[in-house]
Amino acid sequence: MRNALFALGVMSILWMAFVAVLIAVEKIAPWRSLVTYGTAALLVFIGIVVLVAPTAVPGLTIPGMHDMMMM
Repeated sequence: MRNALFALGVMSILWMAFVAVLIAVEKIAPWRSLVTYGTAALLVFIGIVVLVAPTAVPGLTIPGMHDMMMM
């Protein structure tokens, strides 16, 4: 998981912090299985949104890439 946080940190500090908070909550929550499934569902949803509309998720795209894709 540290590798994923490193990659997110290179792309966006805010997204790295968001995922780090999800991991922390997952580790300390008394109802771990519910939080784990909720986190997985949230990350799958975000992944689908990035796949379908990459510009809809701020901080996960290269600035100016939208203009290049329109050419």
